[in-house]
Amino acid sequence: MRVTEKIIEAALSEGDVGIIKVEDFIEKFSSLQRSLWVYLQEELFPILTEKETTYFIFMLFIIYSSIGNAGIELKEISIEAFQKCEESNWEIFNESKTKFFRDPLDTFFENYKEEDLLAFIEDMLTLEDNDEITSIGIVPMFVASKSLVDVFIEA
Repeated sequence: MRVTEKIIEAALSEGDVGIIKVEDFIEKFSSLQRSLWVYLQEELFPILTEKETTYFIFMLFIIYSSIGNAGIELKEISIEAFQKCEESNWEIFNESKTKFFRDPLDTFFENYKEEDLLAFIEDMLTLEDNDEITSIGIVPMFVASKSLVDVFIEA
């Protein structure tokens, strides 16, 4: 089953109205995806600002909730599987002709099954009035988010 825009919007509404607390989500996610959570804390969070980390965790909540609400089983993900997806996404990004953020994203959309989730990630990271994200944090956040979708959908 695909994750539709309607499912993503429902997760966004749940997050926006505070139905679930960030602390509760982190506790749940870190217990179900222990290795992945540790990896993100050690590899991604140190390069992000505090605001970017909070923003990424919100995105992670929406991605994780949307996938689960679409009826896709959220199995525990191995670090090896995540790293393989992450490495592949970095290669795609680095092989693009330009290093600007918006231009290389077309490559990621080609034949991608979860287009609505990818569009959500792109939208979250390219909001014009978004002062939460620095030019340094945007690409690692995109690659990590896309890799999370890949690994959860493929699991």
